[in-house]
Amino acid sequence: MYRSHRMAAGAAATVILTLGLAGSGTAQAARPADHPEASRAVTLITGDTVTLLPGNAVSVHHGPGRAKIPMLTSTTGGHVSVIPADALPMLNADRVDRRLFDVTELLSSGYGDTRGDLPLIVAESPAATAAAKASSSRTTRRLPTVGADVIRTPKSAAGRFWHALTTPAATGKVWLDAVGHVTGAEGVQQIGAPAAWQAGLTGAGVTVAVLDTGIDTTHPDLAGKVDDQVDFTPVADGGAPTRDDIHDVSGHGTVVASVIAGTGAASGGRYRGVAPDARLISGKVGDGDIMESSLIAAMEWASGEKHARVINISIGFPDSPGDDPLDTAVNRLTAANGSLFVIASGNDGARGVTSPGDADAALTVGAVDHDEHLWAGSSRGPRLGDGAVKPDVTAPGVDVTGAKSGDSFPDPGQLYTTEYGTSLAAPHAAGAAAILAQQHPGWTQPALKSALMGSATPAADLDVYEQGAGRVDVGTAVHAPVYADPPTFSLGQTWPHTDDTPIAKALTYRNTGTRPVTLALRLDVTGPDAKPAPAGLFGLGSQTLTVPAGGVAKTTISVRPLASAPDGYYSGRVTATSGDLHVTTPVGLNREPEQHTLTLEHIDRDGQPTENFYTKVIGLDSQLVIDSVDHYQAGSTALTLRVPSGRYAVVTAMYDAAFNGVAITQPVLDVNADQTVRLDGRQAGAVTIAPPDTGVVNSVTDVTVGVRGPADWTTVDMAVGDGASLYTAQLGKNGSATGFVSAIRAAYPGYQLAWHWPGRLPSGLVRNVPATDLATVNRTYRRQASAADPALETGNGFAGFPLTMATVYAPFTPTVRYNNDPGTTWRTTVSEEAYDPNYSVAYLDGGETTYEAGEAYRESFGDGVLGPCLSTADWTASALTLDVPMFCDAAGHTSRVDFTTGTTTLTRDGALIADGDRGGRATVIAAPKAGRYRLTADASRPSFDLSTRTTADWSFSITAADAGKPLTVPLSVVRFRPSLDATNTAPAGAVFTIPLEVRQQPGSVVQPVTSVRVEASFDEGETWQPAAVTRGAGSTFQARVTHPATPGFVALRATAATATTSATVTVQRAYLTATR
Repeated sequence: MYRSHRMAAGAAATVILTLGLAGSGTAQAARPADHPEASRAVTLITGDTVTLLPGNAVSVHHGPGRAKIPMLTSTTGGHVSVIPADALPMLNADRVDRRLFDVTELLSSGYGDTRGDLPLIVAESPAATAAAKASSSRTTRRLPTVGADVIRTPKSAAGRFWHALTTPAATGKVWLDAVGHVTGAEGVQQIGAPAAWQAGLTGAGVTVAVLDTGIDTTHPDLAGKVDDQVDFTPVADGGAPTRDDIHDVSGHGTVVASVIAGTGAASGGRYRGVAPDARLISGKVGDGDIMESSLIAAMEWASGEKHARVINISIGFPDSPGDDPLDTAVNRLTAANGSLFVIASGNDGARGVTSPGDADAALTVGAVDHDEHLWAGSSRGPRLGDGAVKPDVTAPGVDVTGAKSGDSFPDPGQLYTTEYGTSLAAPHAAGAAAILAQQHPGWTQPALKSALMGSATPAADLDVYEQGAGRVDVGTAVHAPVYADPPTFSLGQTWPHTDDTPIAKALTYRNTGTRPVTLALRLDVTGPDAKPAPAGLFGLGSQTLTVPAGGVAKTTISVRPLASAPDGYYSGRVTATSGDLHVTTPVGLNREPEQHTLTLEHIDRDGQPTENFYTKVIGLDSQLVIDSVDHYQAGSTALTLRVPSGRYAVVTAMYDAAFNGVAITQPVLDVNADQTVRLDGRQAGAVTIAPPDTGVVNSVTDVTVGVRGPADWTTVDMAVGDGASLYTAQLGKNGSATGFVSAIRAAYPGYQLAWHWPGRLPSGLVRNVPATDLATVNRTYRRQASAADPALETGNGFAGFPLTMATVYAPFTPTVRYNNDPGTTWRTTVSEEAYDPNYSVAYLDGGETTYEAGEAYRESFGDGVLGPCLSTADWTASALTLDVPMFCDAAGHTSRVDFTTGTTTLTRDGALIADGDRGGRATVIAAPKAGRYRLTADASRPSFDLSTRTTADWSFSITAADAGKPLTVPLSVVRFRPSLDATNTAPAGAVFTIPLEVRQQPGSVVQPVTSVRVEASFDEGETWQPAAVTRGAGSTFQARVTHPATPGFVALRATAATATTSATVTVQRAYLTATR
């Protein structure tokens, strides 16, 4: 198979690079899908901690003894990765998994610092053993198929683990034990199962393993069908998998199992599965979020121990070029045991087939609807890294009805559910494989996969990278005596095509019947221009071929040199026919477009070639973004690439032993022939910036370069600190004033200074900043926890350009001075770390702000009372998106808290529609129907002293006239703004006035507030006392309460009503009282 070089291309990408130092210092559609928090922290395998802030900004806190390690931060496709410089050699040597530095994936997988350990899969080696011992890591499972152990490394000891792992003699690789997700009977008819049943083939005697979320064995359609079930979800103490108390609370595994082998007993046979007499075994690997190690262990059990002939996996993980542990397990277990792994292609559409569906041995299944149209979300090829044909087949995956687990949400009494996705397509193919396995007891994976692909029905409007061989047709497969080997061809030609060598591949047909079969062969191929491939490019060795009974016959498929042929991907198939028999063999060709060798030489400030670089090559005419990590040649100081003709921008960051940094860019590089570019640090000028106070010591200096390609921006930021120097240089001509921008910033205690230059990067910079150029900002912060460390995290951007510079972390400073380079915006976040057993961090976001020179500003953070404020409450025709920050201060700064517990529930006319486990944040897949709704959000943050729990309870109606139409939900909140001291305390034993305001959701229909009721509690919410309320202007009110003489906490509850809505906001421990 042709393997191209690894290169990131395709979807619009945004990439942010930071090199520097930390600044001083769906099973059921209606279930809410929680959004990640806006600000969270995660400890990397190196022991460094990264905080993800609003706008994908990051703040890095180095681990012990690592203060001088530079950092590389990149953001691509919404994923933020932070790579310490000492991890680059490990990444380049393919010894650590890049996902270990993907902050977005770590957080979305639940691996943030609310979890105390980091789950890893570690290849067995002496270095791994030493690293595990040094860090007191626990081994929880062995994975013999991939030669690895599953370990849990305490984050507090991650630095020791990393140090032991990176000794010069160390070998072996470490992967993240990543989390994947489940990817999801008219379809039974669609794939021809009744024709197989008429032939007496129902899957009887064949065992199919379902590796999923478990199976409800009490469902009538599945009762008595499951011969064994094991729970492979992680066990806290590393114990063995269990067979006790296995429930399918997600419901995903149950519907998948019923599509394969359900009897349809509860529907009178209407929802019968494809192979209703097949036997099932269940390997539970999670409840929706599945760890790689759990799935691999279940694969080993199903294939090696239970000898299942067919194994269904309707689960997908993000793919990467080459084989990961999941791919390796599929391929090795297939080779060892002959099991056929039937795997969903994924629900990522054009973003590519997910893992382990990308494994060579897998039968990878995409999804079509009842009209044979490809479902929009069905993941398609070419395969990442080598351009191979994937998926292999398609099957029905839209509006598929199957058994509903009695343990799943919602409606416990409902027996069936209708779903969509490749999760439902794969079990159709798995059931078809079970039928073939019954018909041919001696067949193993090669024959089963080839027969299912060869008998598939291709759609004329889809290419092989979308559908493989076509939609599964088991009714045809059971009557087809002939299949092809191999079942698909993935071919390639490298540029230039003037010296292409001929490609010839053997195509073998196997006849399992008792009579010879004469086949008529036809090869049809479409080129990248959607026209038939040029004559003479492809060839077929035979037009007819006779395959003897029980024997084989061979021909060849060839690709000939033809310099005039268009470059790109070709899609076609060999069709062999004999009467009603047809055998389809997909053919894909990646004919590489014009490429040139681009060599980038890296020279340090001393004139010596250096390996200490991180470089981006960004397409100006294409969506191509090349990362040096993916192309590094071990021991080389040059980066050698093959790139298509076109215009590029080059940005590099280099550093020396003292961690001085050099940033060099060439905004426009024309590539139309092989060429070498020397990125020479000696050409760079020094960046020297001096604030008015010459006695302060620089915290961080950084340079940012932004480049806009056809679809999106790529931003590169390099930061240095701790007294290190920064140098910059531009090579060649300027870039576009709207498509290229650079910025330089210097941060000092009490000073933030930044400038930007559209179209160019200065070669060095000298700035002596007078006090008259600065704005002064005086800030106060009122703590929310008695044992907490507040800090300022400052980032900045530039109007018209999506540049986010590295965030500077520093202790809270009351007075900071800013310059006002036109177009510069500043964003300040105040964070507070509460040191208790939960270790929680709260962030108050100041939003983007501009300051004028010579002006003085006051900003206050953390003023009570912290409670809910409004953000997003949009209901489209199909989904409600809710984002209500539950801890906003009196100034309206939104807050996110790392360690919270909470719920969000939605009912209509008293019936539950959805519930979720994150207060104020949810996406509910449901249409806005007519009725009376109640929406409740509840959030707690036990690590803090004040506003420990906030609740918002809304009621509103949707009329019949508005049902089904998009709307902004008419929510409102009550904001309390009492006059409190610097500790958010009011006087005990006094009558106290609390100003408050009712705010209604922006974009909704504003209605007059008809009433407001306020209550206070002085006993932690046990009893409530009404407050006297008077109305002010507009939607403002005042409430009067009498504080007890005994100091303590005050809780507040207020209900505001309009003609059609009501809102009740409750804040526990809203503020303190004290004797004065």
